[in-house]
Amino acid sequence: MATKFPGRVFDVGIAEQHAATSAVRLAMGGYQPVVALYATLLNRAFDQVLMDVALHQPTFVLDRADVTDPDGPSHHGMWDLTALAAVPGMRIAAPRAAAQLQLLLSEALDAHDGPTALRLPKAGAGAGIRALARVNSLYILHRSTARPLDVLLVPAGPLERPALEATGELEEHGISVAVVGPRWLLPINSTL
Repeated sequence: MATKFPGRVFDVGIAEQHAATSAVRLAMGGYQPVVALYATLLNRAFDQVLMDVALHQPTFVLDRADVTDPDGPSHHGMWDLTALAAVPGMRIAAPRAAAQLQLLLSEALDAHDGPTALRLPKAGAGAGIRALARVNSLYILHRSTARPLDVLLVPAGPLERPALEATGELEEHGISVAVVGPRWLLPINSTL
């Protein structure tokens, strides 16, 4: 993006607080800033996120929002979801595939009722998962034919594939299961 749009990218270096505050000022000026950070480094800017971002609604794209083996424990993006849940009006998504990332980023940029964040794993997006149906903002990814259902799995983003793989083993043991993937993790869908 920096090569294609050099006038639209600002590298603030290793200064997450400055990145968050700069995004707030840009948002106040009528722009729709997107702040790209490692998920774990968002912790450094939490004060700015809590006090400023909730009021001025930039979008965060958080890379490495998972366990990042070769990068070491300081780069495991495990706390951002909990921290961002405390921000009033925050909407958070964890896209499971590249096509969903494009759609959710577009929705995030169109949102004007609060700040947004997209959590991305370090790993590649992988092949898309085809949903059986969509109910409100939930994708039905699997539903056992046996009734009543014994287990409802609600995995987020890259955990949807392992959840689907687990359904076979559960059904072999006579446990009926449904898997739904929320489009947005927060706010929690009231239809669940």
